[in-house]
Amino acid sequence: MLWKISFLLYADFTEGHSKTGVEILEKRADILRETCARDFHISPQKGRFKGHHDILVSFQATDFSPVNEGFYKDQNQLFRTRKAQPERGLRICVPWKCASQYVKHIHGVVISQSEEQRRLTGDKGEENLKSSTVLIARHPFVRLISSWNDKFLRVNIQSAPMMKRSNIDRFVTHEHETHRISFEDFVNYLVYAAENKEKINHHFAPQHIMCPPCVSDFDKILKVEHLKDEMVALFRNHDLHVPELEETYHEQTGGFGAAEKDKLITKVRARLKTIPTETIWKLYKFYKKDFDILNYSFDMNMLKIGGF
Repeated sequence: MLWKISFLLYADFTEGHSKTGVEILEKRADILRETCARDFHISPQKGRFKGHHDILVSFQATDFSPVNEGFYKDQNQLFRTRKAQPERGLRICVPWKCASQYVKHIHGVVISQSEEQRRLTGDKGEENLKSSTVLIARHPFVRLISSWNDKFLRVNIQSAPMMKRSNIDRFVTHEHETHRISFEDFVNYLVYAAENKEKINHHFAPQHIMCPPCVSDFDKILKVEHLKDEMVALFRNHDLHVPELEETYHEQTGGFGAAEKDKLITKVRARLKTIPTETIWKLYKFYKKDFDILNYSFDMNMLKIGGF
């Protein structure tokens, strides 16, 4: 049995809630398919996968020959393509800012392991090799705040170039101690950019653009709000043992979104309280498709996020 791991990066990974193991991930996918068919009149073709944020752990019963192998660079990430397709495996589409650094870290760990280290048991029987096509999702407002908190930190070397490329400086009304732009000013920029159809950086763009949920045939959905539990459940379902799944990995310190659910709800409410109601509605409209398709919720009166 030949094992192969190919990495089509642009990645961001999620977590898990293991009360019912993988069943809860599959139930979310069932709800997703129903939503796509009912509200958007789209039914994905069986086995179809669309999305450039992708980690792939594949299993092949016969020799895997690298025919017409090519290497491409995009966004400073290396994409590796092969003509042949895997028979079975674990394929994951991960939008930016849905735990991408965690996913990159886990991918690096997995590819450095031998086949025996990756396997949870010594049984390599073909009947135990499962296939999964997985989508990683995150609450749109949690992802938004996390993106701002990370990408515009003054200590983040990406922050100044990002401000310049999108001409975000025009929305800065006052100097912020830790960030190049305050959250309030950043939200004003984002709403303006969306309304005027300006190009928006992928870290702040809706998730469904990067991993189209109604086009790909996802059979499991992980949510970042339960990242570790659900990742462990997913990997165990594929008989993969990766102790590093229990670790938390951030590119920057002080990451937003790693708190317990109640604390996370409180932190989001505190951020949104400073934003005018009309502006919050515009934000919600910008991310509405993510809310609808990924089954996340937001109570405008209470400024309370939900759908985890």
